[in-house]
Amino acid sequence: MSVFSALICQTARAFIGPELSRDISGYRIVLRDFNWKGEDGVIFQVYKGPTKILERRAHSIFLFDVDKQGESYAVKDNASIKCADLTGDGAVDLIVQEWSGGAYGCYKYDIYSLAKNFKHIWHHDAVYGHLRLKFPAQRRAQLIVEDSTFCNFKSVGQGSGAKPSIYLTWRNGFAVERAATIAAAKTAAEHAAEGDSDIESTEGSRRFVDLIYSGQTSKALALLDGMRVEQRRDYLRSFFATFKKSPFYFEIIAFNEREVIAKMQKLVQ
Repeated sequence: MSVFSALICQTARAFIGPELSRDISGYRIVLRDFNWKGEDGVIFQVYKGPTKILERRAHSIFLFDVDKQGESYAVKDNASIKCADLTGDGAVDLIVQEWSGGAYGCYKYDIYSLAKNFKHIWHHDAVYGHLRLKFPAQRRAQLIVEDSTFCNFKSVGQGSGAKPSIYLTWRNGFAVERAATIAAAKTAAEHAAEGDSDIESTEGSRRFVDLIYSGQTSKALALLDGMRVEQRRDYLRSFFATFKKSPFYFEIIAFNEREVIAKMQKLVQ
């Protein structure tokens, strides 16, 4: 095939769709579908006046609406997107969700401040997790993200393991809100206790993880009492190898009893 013919074939497979444009807080937010060599995707752009200040491309991108939340992906055409001030600085912030196209998820979240000086303020690789928002009365907004680190730990189905909810509020960056995160994990652990009690099962392992995320380390370790020494060692070895991959590892470790965590780590040896 000649170079000219190859260029014609590439051009035939290339497509860029029309702009879907929204004006949000003085910025023009543009989404455009594209196809290149048979791969579909979305172009995301931000303009201030005539100047393009950001462009990203991904398999799928949508703007997060604070009212629709998880259903934001269903917003069509140029329908308005409601944003909120998540940091308390008086400017609204735009949440952007990216999806890789994977069958089981693979999500990324980014937040951009739409203040006078546009800036990127947060990124989170959620993998199989999702994000939602809460607006407590007379308090700053809460980001609630699912920590999917353990979603395949001892799970029967893909992504069916524990996904503890992590509460974040803005403190010169989004930081873990200890009390709310512990309370959510405690409720999840109590719910899991009503299911399969086998610690090696998906439900039992969910309970183990939720106990750790709620700071109930002694209760978590007690679940392993019926195991043989080598079983317990293998279980804890797998648990800690997974746990250290969590983006919230150090915050969650700080919730727990140091002596019990040290005992668990010793049992791994």
